[in-house]
Amino acid sequence: MSGCNTGRVVKAISGTYSVVPDDNTDGLIVCKPLGRMRFEKVSPLVGDRVRFEGSTISELLPRRNSFVRPPVANLDAMVILTGAVPPVTDPYVLDVLINFCENVAVEPILVINKCDLDPYDTLWNAYTSAGFAMFRVSATELTGLTALQAAIENKTVAFTGDSGVGKTSLLNSLSALTLKTGEVSHKLKRGKHTTRHTELYDIGGGTFVVDSAGFSAVEAKAPTKLNYREFAVYAERCRFADCRHHKEPDCAVREAVERGELSGVRYGNYLRLL
Repeated sequence: MSGCNTGRVVKAISGTYSVVPDDNTDGLIVCKPLGRMRFEKVSPLVGDRVRFEGSTISELLPRRNSFVRPPVANLDAMVILTGAVPPVTDPYVLDVLINFCENVAVEPILVINKCDLDPYDTLWNAYTSAGFAMFRVSATELTGLTALQAAIENKTVAFTGDSGVGKTSLLNSLSALTLKTGEVSHKLKRGKHTTRHTELYDIGGGTFVVDSAGFSAVEAKAPTKLNYREFAVYAERCRFADCRHHKEPDCAVREAVERGELSGVRYGNYLRLL
């Protein structure tokens, strides 16, 4: 199509999209979708690759994946922040997010923030034993950041977690960003939302990050497929090939939980999702 360029959506506010052209010759271009796209209810997401002409987006290029909440596309990984100090992360919601990630081929990277205040050993033991990439960091003490930076290098990642768990502070610590942070309400033990829109940031090293709304914006419903990677080796020993690891007799997964070989935290979350 004559006169068309391709680029990446890096910011979205109220139907207006900021696009960085692939040739990067014109800097940031503020665009709106073609009227036909609005009529067809096709909306670009931050992270989308698009075709545009002038200041009009005419086409969405194929996506690898997409999320509704947070509203992003083409993610390589999602950094899920957790913590044992207010607001304390509910492992069940953590498993909801992990399953959503794995169902759309997005790598979940788990981070315990504010580890200088509480290392959250219970969560650490449950998820590292299941084989997840997990890091302990402190955005205020600037500890553990080098390992996390290496894990997200050359990836497009979203940061999510309970409001007040320190997403924005961590982003600022990992880069030269100066995003606005909020305080945790002592009454509600929840943070104040400081992210008002979705935006993609280039923090160097080929890494792009999305600061987005957290767990409170995630639809906490069971995904279509449950992925509990640590169950696999035990599931092969169950009496029934289609064992759901719930009340079936001779369930090797349930027996492993009873022996302490599998995390009771993870198994309890599995039953809730089931």
